[in-house]
Amino acid sequence: MRTMKPLQRFMLGLLSGGAIALLLSCGGGGGGGSGSGLGTGTGVVAPSAAGGGDSAAGNGAGTGTGTGTGTSADGAGSGSGSAGASGGTSTAGNGGTDGSGVGSGGTGVTADAAGIGAADGLGSIILNGLRYNTDNATFSIEDATELQIGMSARVAGKVDANFTSGVATQVMSAAELRGAASGVDTGAGTFVVMGTTVSIDSATVWGDANGLADVRPANIVQVWGLPGAPGTLRATRVLVTPALTEPLATGTVQNLDTLHKTFVLGQLTVDYSAAAFPGIAASSLANGVIVRARGVAPPVAGILAATTVQAGTPFPWSMASRSS
Repeated sequence: MRTMKPLQRFMLGLLSGGAIALLLSCGGGGGGGSGSGLGTGTGVVAPSAAGGGDSAAGNGAGTGTGTGTGTSADGAGSGSGSAGASGGTSTAGNGGTDGSGVGSGGTGVTADAAGIGAADGLGSIILNGLRYNTDNATFSIEDATELQIGMSARVAGKVDANFTSGVATQVMSAAELRGAASGVDTGAGTFVVMGTTVSIDSATVWGDANGLADVRPANIVQVWGLPGAPGTLRATRVLVTPALTEPLATGTVQNLDTLHKTFVLGQLTVDYSAAAFPGIAASSLANGVIVRARGVAPPVAGILAATTVQAGTPFPWSMASRSS
């Protein structure tokens, strides 16, 4: 028997290993070159920028395919796929109180509107030509038992995307003037209440009278209206025999004197030294601010001793009409 020398055995081993490697590289030996994998991804919808509103991010599932290479003897390959397109949707939202945000896919926006409101008895208010449903609204009505046509009002709620209708969540209304009438001028269509000149026009609603001729000097009248230049008011609704008689004046603060605690509304001086400030701080008083001052006794020598001072509403004034 011939004995193989060590060197020969070594060379034969090298040749055998090379042959096996060549066979494997050509796909032999049980193979396994390529495999496929399925990937899933999560898509996030970016917040909508329309109208300044905030949109909620949505998650969507996506699918992707990938190819991989395998080196194992049984051909199993590992694959990785890229995420597919997101199927998420955004929800309209509004982060502020100005009613300007309209998110993609939304059904409404939060709006805070102000102006002249007209109640039509059908569970709604027409405000600046826009009808608000008030079935579930909270009402805060001062100086009257219910909201009536011509009364100034502030409505907070939601408006639809087309700005054709809304749903009110809060309705607030208060008169602007109450006090003794003077300086009645039927020719000019004006009269004066505690230093504020009131003008009327064809849109003025007379709740319990037929017109300016029914306004008697020294009689207490109550007026809702649109503040104009300091010391003026355009009447939108007038009562010549109001149920309440306590004095009330609304207007732009002038000649504020923080030392003596007085300011002027039109021609009326308001002493606020003993007044409460519900909902606002006394330090917020400033010339040019609209306020509503209330008292319990008529002015003496042109000075009203205010018992309360409230924030007035800087309405974007326009007149609403009553629907049929």
